[in-house]
Formats: sequence, structure tokens, C-alpha cells
Amino acid sequence: MTKSVVPEFVNSSDSLIKSDSAVFMEFYMDIILSQTTNLKNMILDITWNTGGNVGALYRVIGFITQNSFAVSSISADTKSNSTSYVKIEGVPTYDHLNWGLLTTPTSFSAANSLTTIFKENNLGPIIGLTSGGGTSSITPILLPNGTAFTTSSNNMSAYRTGTGTEADPYVYHPNEFGIEPTHPIPIGNIYNETVLLDILTTYYGE
Repeated sequence: MTKSVVPEFVNSSDSLIKSDSAVFMEFYMDIILSQTTNLKNMILDITWNTGGNVGALYRVIGFITQNSFAVSSISADTKSNSTSYVKIEGVPTYDHLNWGLLTTPTSFSAANSLTTIFKENNLGPIIGLTSGGGTSSITPILLPNGTAFTTSSNNMSAYRTGTGTEADPYVYHPNEFGIEPTHPIPIGNIYNETVLLDILTTYYGE
């Protein structure tokens, strides 16, 4: 006799908010800004973020800038390089704030990609320790016999330097081993508010 499976539905606003980083961030940004009238600086802390949804990643970048942002990649198969430009619409933008990014080796996969985009597009200082790497997206595969598995794709996340001229050609750098911070600090100061604020005020000159 086959046992029927009843689908489980999430009926909790708190669970829905916490299930998506972008939804979570927008929810709390609205609360923070409603309670603070003179906020200037904001650090996005991804020190414990081990990755996840690329769509949520892009929406988070859309909170930081209303401009199109570059996303670069390298094909592990053909060794070809490409850069696409993504523009996020339909989400609030908090680009009036001075943004910084806080990273550690735990900032892996999609969090590492966020750090890469932050670096390539000069969105602010990257503070902390080198991010955890993880360059290839994963591809889910379902076989005709019902077997399902995931495997690393040939698409490698990267960042691009150079201006594209003959004197200064584009160079693509994979992020497999993480992104070094622009402002490294020891792990003992990773949550030191005075140290973090000093970095932001020095970087932005405010």
C-alpha cells in the first residue's frame, strides 16, 4: 500500500523572511532606517555566510547600488572569458549609505561571489580576512531513471581588471582561493566596532 505524502507549507512570516537573505536584509534595513535619521555607514557582514542563492545575491547588490554591475566569469572548458552587466529593478536601493563588506574564510561560494562583485565594481572597502573561495556554480542533474545529483559546472566566477586597451588589456582572475580584503584586520578585531568605523570613515573621508 502506498503511503500518501502531505506537502508541508511554510505559514510563518518569520520563517519566510529568514529563508531568503535579500528578503531578510530588506526587512531589517527598513526597520533600521525608520529608527535612525542620521545613518551614514553600513557594513554588510557575511562572515558566517556559506553561500546559497545567486538570485538573492544579485538582489543584495541591488540594495547597495542602483547602477548596473559587472559579473565576470571564466569557462573552465574553453578558457574563454566574459563579463555581463546586471541591473536590479523592483527593490529599494540604499546607495546613499557608505557601504563596506566584512568577510572571513567562512564567506564561501555565493558569499565569495558577492565579495568578488563587490571588488570588481568598487562598491566599498572589503574588510576582514580573505573570503573562503569556491568559484564554480553547481548544476543539478536529473537522469531518466530518477537519479538526481549535483556537480560543479564549468562556469568559474572571476573578476576583471584592466581597461580593455592595448596598453592595459582586460585580465580575468578566478576567485577559487578567495578574495583578499582591501583592509585586512586580525580575527580578534573582526567585530570591533571602533576598528570597523575607523576604516569606513577613513575610506570615505567622513
